[in-house]
Amino acid sequence: MAGPRKPKSKAKPAPASSPIETEVAELLASYAAGDIDNAWDVLPRMTELDKLLPRSSKLWKAYNEMSTEIAEIARKSAMGEDD
Repeated sequence: MAGPRKPKSKAKPAPASSPIETEVAELLASYAAGDIDNAWDVLPRMTELDKLLPRSSKLWKAYNEMSTEIAEIARKSAMGEDD
């Protein structure tokens, strides 16, 4: 005789991250590894990602901090300031 059937879990698996979140995660990893040599190279795409990444994303805080730092690096570079 078979035992009682287990109820199926009603929890849905977490959705796969969006392509935007994947791109942001890769950019964050590159930044953390020191692989971004020129802020000006990434600023145009970061401006687009800023509009596309949902503020509810778990990556938003880290992305926003990185974005602020890169913008400051670009500003200093444009003004001829050194760190």
